[in-house]
Amino acid sequence: MCPSDRSIRREASEFRSGFDVLDADHDGGISRDDLKAFYSAFPSATTDDEIHSMISAADADLDGFVKFHEFERVLDAAKPAAWSGSSRKGSRSWIATAIAG
Repeated sequence: MCPSDRSIRREASEFRSGFDVLDADHDGGISRDDLKAFYSAFPSATTDDEIHSMISAADADLDGFVKFHEFERVLDAAKPAAWSGSSRKGSRSWIATAIAG
């Protein structure tokens, strides 16, 4: 079953919300500094190498920033195969996992 336009818009809105949380300076791109600021709120330390790996994995144009379309591509790739737009159960958990790396 194909997801409806409404469920696709809802998913894009959730992606945008996650992106906006990570883009701390709201300049339209998630930078290493943005990720450092985000992960500093958690008790377990995230190393510079891990942050570099996260940026590198998503930064398709190699400019050092993850723009929304790159972020969206990573989340789409991380989406469980069993998830469909009509079944929202569990969607937030895979989004949170994909964001956290």
